[in-house]
Amino acid sequence: MAQDEKSADEVLRAMLKPILRYCLKRALNIQHITEKIKEILLEIAVEEIEETGEKVNVSRLSVMTGIHRRDVSRLHKEKRSKTPESTHIENIINRWEQDPAFITKAGKPKLLSFQTDDSEFHTLVRKVLREVGPAAILFEMERQGLVEKTNRGLKLVRHVHRLEEPSKILNLFAENAATLAKAAEQNAFEPGDPRNLHLRTEYKNIYQSDVPAIREWIYQQGHLFHRKVRHYLSLHDKDISPDPKKVSAGSTVVVGAFSWTEGEKTGQNVQ
Repeated sequence: MAQDEKSADEVLRAMLKPILRYCLKRALNIQHITEKIKEILLEIAVEEIEETGEKVNVSRLSVMTGIHRRDVSRLHKEKRSKTPESTHIENIINRWEQDPAFITKAGKPKLLSFQTDDSEFHTLVRKVLREVGPAAILFEMERQGLVEKTNRGLKLVRHVHRLEEPSKILNLFAENAATLAKAAEQNAFEPGDPRNLHLRTEYKNIYQSDVPAIREWIYQQGHLFHRKVRHYLSLHDKDISPDPKKVSAGSTVVVGAFSWTEGEKTGQNVQ
């Protein structure tokens, strides 16, 4: 086996292991996993062909993926619309936190009027999207406990980044995993200057009783860091900070963060 092929296999194994562990814990058998792999391979193959401007057909998809023509025909003809979790509310909150029209002089989110069509909250929502009404957005934000109605206006009380529902946590994991893979692949095969941020810090002999305090410190510092990132990126976002001297926009910038601990133990250190 060539060295490059061996390295590719090692990377594939490392990527698949946590995914397959997730599948086992949720009783997803090999038949289900295989079917999903075929679906996703075909989705990617279609995207690759469409980017070249060529026609998508069963023969090309079968050759690219190695999937039998019969399965290609069956899966490709099934209409599987992509329905990623909506990011509307996250975008609205980001705008609320960064747009000068909706923050105080101290840089904090303002209390917004919300009861009429020309209210500040309705204006905020319409700046972000048109296809969903402000009333529906307000209802959902209240349901999630993100806002609170007060006598002085609508108050932002909890950031969307504090995910609590398992489905949202796992959706964020899926998005982060996909983006991390793209960042690492770009660093490895399309090196540029500067590179994508791709770092890891690990200590393996931490005092067990200190882990809760360490976890809390990392959590708080991570939120502070992302607050700085959101502010900085907002200065370069066409919607929030329009600049007549700059014409082209539409580029995407993603910054992720995570931490993990094990071996936590509360109480006194054991000598």
